Order: sequence, then C-alpha cells, then structure tokens
Amino acid sequence: MDTACSGDTAGDSRPSAPTTPRVQSQYLPTHPLYEALWVIRVAPAPLHAPLWTAIFSHGSPGEVVAAFTEALAYDLAG
Repeated sequence: MDTACSGDTAGDSRPSAPTTPRVQSQYLPTHPLYEALWVIRVAPAPLHAPLWTAIFSHGSPGEVVAAFTEALAYDLAG
C-alpha cells in the first residue's frame, strides 16, 4: 500500500494527513437584515476561501436543508 509521506531529509517521514474538505454550517437567527437562514460552506482546509457555498433562505423547507446536510455528510464520510 502506497502512502504519501512528509518529513525532513534525515529520514523522519510520517504519513501525511488526508485532505478532507472542511464544512462550515451556520444558522443565522431570524432578523430583518439577514436574507439567509442557513449558510453552508465547503473549503479545502481551515482558513481557506470556500470552494462553494449553499444558502437556504427563510422560505426553504427544513426537510430540504436536513436532506442536503445529510447527503453532504454521507458524501464526505466516504
């Protein structure tokens, strides 16, 4: 089995961490200034710009948001 390794030239090599995208899910409370109720972002690593963003407004059914987040979690789990 091949694994990617990182380390110095003295032979200290360790398996590198898998590159799993980071998911940020935000619930924004009901407020007249907010257009979105749920914001979900996926970034390649912490503190990186998001690769994509999904926004669900107040008119989005809760079942749709739940199904989306469940499918996303299932897909990222492998």
